[in-house]
Amino acid sequence: MTTLFAPKRITIGPLKIRFNWLIAACIGLTVFSFIRLGNWQLSRAEEKRQLQQEVEALQSSAAVEIEKLDYRALFDSGALNYFNIIATGNYLNERTVLVVAQFFNGQIGYEVITPFQLKSNAEIILVSRGWTTAIIPPNTPVNTRPVEGEISLSALVHVPKSIPPQREALGDQQWPLELRNLNVKQIESFLQEPVFPFVVRLNENAPGVLARHWPAVAVRTGMNISYAIQWFSFAFVVILLSLVFSSNIVNLLKEKMNSIDESKQ
Repeated sequence: MTTLFAPKRITIGPLKIRFNWLIAACIGLTVFSFIRLGNWQLSRAEEKRQLQQEVEALQSSAAVEIEKLDYRALFDSGALNYFNIIATGNYLNERTVLVVAQFFNGQIGYEVITPFQLKSNAEIILVSRGWTTAIIPPNTPVNTRPVEGEISLSALVHVPKSIPPQREALGDQQWPLELRNLNVKQIESFLQEPVFPFVVRLNENAPGVLARHWPAVAVRTGMNISYAIQWFSFAFVVILLSLVFSSNIVNLLKEKMNSIDESKQ
């Protein structure tokens, strides 16, 4: 055991290296860990690029009538989010829901959710029309800009990452309802009618659209690439420092520089 971990000297021409198996194993493990972290960041960047391509494909694909949407199968496959749909019917303006404390361009306001009744089967979907300001005089009703009559709209299905808890009771509150969180099941209980299980967000220029305050799906891989370069750099520095402190390479470089200076004189 003592012989195994005893330092050894390796000579490669003028280069002399002190080698120890234990130290080399620690250095190798450290370098391997840094390289693995760098590769993981590169894989995360690739996953984000693939997500961006999938979202762009869904948003540019031909819209499907929501009545024909097999949302259960799409949800199970993970392809439902950002799915492009069209619907024909009319807004139930008197049943609008306002989600409070929503910010847009530094201003506080509401997210306006208006139920939409389909013409074909009278089913209801919840349409997020966007943002409207909450900066209004006291006792002034929120201007939700209702849209009357039969219309056709296009929207993207929104699948939330998590479902907020149902902590709010309707009580004596009047329509439009003001809620702290958007929970489809809770709104369904307020409406006392079954609704499509996911909110849809209006596309640009769709009838009834307000300020589209939702964050755009913008995939940023720059940070992942920076972190990958950082981890690879750490691995290179560890290798370089190990070589410097375990060999005479610094002295060889000094001798080389001295010989160059002497030849110039």
